Amino acid sequence: MRAGLRFAIAVPAMRAAILRACAFFFFASAVWALMPLVIREGLGLGPAAFGAMLGMAGFGAVAAGTILPMVRDRLSQGRLVFLASLLAYAAMALLGFSRHWAPAALAVLIFGAAWLAAGSILGAAAQMTAPPWVRARALGVYHLAFFGALTVGSLLWGWMGTRVGVPTALVICATSGAMAAVAVRPWRLVNFAQDLAH
Repeated sequence: MRAGLRFAIAVPAMRAAILRACAFFFFASAVWALMPLVIREGLGLGPAAFGAMLGMAGFGAVAAGTILPMVRDRLSQGRLVFLASLLAYAAMALLGFSRHWAPAALAVLIFGAAWLAAGSILGAAAQMTAPPWVRARALGVYHLAFFGALTVGSLLWGWMGTRVGVPTALVICATSGAMAAVAVRPWRLVNFAQDLAH
């Protein structure tokens, strides 16, 4: 584990994958933390609607998984994560403004697609960055970091929702997340084999 931690700290591409994953999941966690309240309080709907919204997110993720291989041929990993992040935050803001189930469902559909795109690309980048001798341990560090960001983000945005209201919290999170996506963009996601070639 010490070797995996040293690798994650020492290799720029691995640090970039961890940093960008933390930046994305910390803010994206707000949707999962606050969506039940959006459905119950903002839309006045019940558990069936919550299940339907989760289904919409799943449908968006499946759709993104279908088209992602074609998009990967045209855009770099870093640019894809950046665009998926902005799409997720736009969907988050739309969810915050929604007062009817239709725009809320559209927001969750888009968010599901963006979540799958960013999450799968970041995970693949971390995996390709680590050589076989340390891959499992380095990925353990990566998962610890992003699950930690997801947990802390859920707590923070849940607390924020109780303080300023759920719609306002979602809009604040979307705005902050977009700024964070711009801030971490210079940390490039690079394949380990490419690093060796240079």
